[in-house]
Amino acid sequence: MGMFDYVEGEFKCPTCGFLLTDFQTKSGDCIMDRLDFRWCDYFYAACPECDSWVEVCLDEEVRTRIYNEMRKLRESLTADHYEVSAEKYEERYGEKLKESEEEVSNLLKDEEEA
Repeated sequence: MGMFDYVEGEFKCPTCGFLLTDFQTKSGDCIMDRLDFRWCDYFYAACPECDSWVEVCLDEEVRTRIYNEMRKLRESLTADHYEVSAEKYEERYGEKLKESEEEVSNLLKDEEEA
């Protein structure tokens, strides 16, 4: 079974009118997060009342408008809009590198002994 995110929103089943609230999507990070429906272009649910598969999809014209506005905003960004930080590589990864080297060394020893 794959991972997904939950979508918070209320939509009526187009078949029977039942108010659906338990939606899922694979459009996000798929880490079992809870997303507001406004951040999803597509999500879905099974209606417990009539067994219909219900899909909710953002209108194509609206999606295109959002994409174009985001593109304009991105194109207007400059380096000043970004935060730059740094730390010594060894300080950040040194301990992990040592642990990885030890694991590889142990694996090689195990293979030699086998």
